[in-house]
Amino acid sequence: MKVVDTGARILEGALHRDFIPTLCQHCDQAECLAACPVECIYTETDGSVQIRGELCTGCGACLTACPLA
Repeated sequence: MKVVDTGARILEGALHRDFIPTLCQHCDQAECLAACPVECIYTETDGSVQIRGELCTGCGACLTACPLA
């Protein structure tokens, strides 16, 4: 997950800053899927990208491959 910093700004006279999480976008050509060394990432019939948590080793290859992470 990538967290986007919107930057500092003044809101109602006070300094304000937002951090917005960017979650999986379920890409049609999911680069994370190809990068996973244990093949725990798959595309469901509805097009959603899923992870078999019990197979995941936590290596981070999917995050490295994801253009949105």
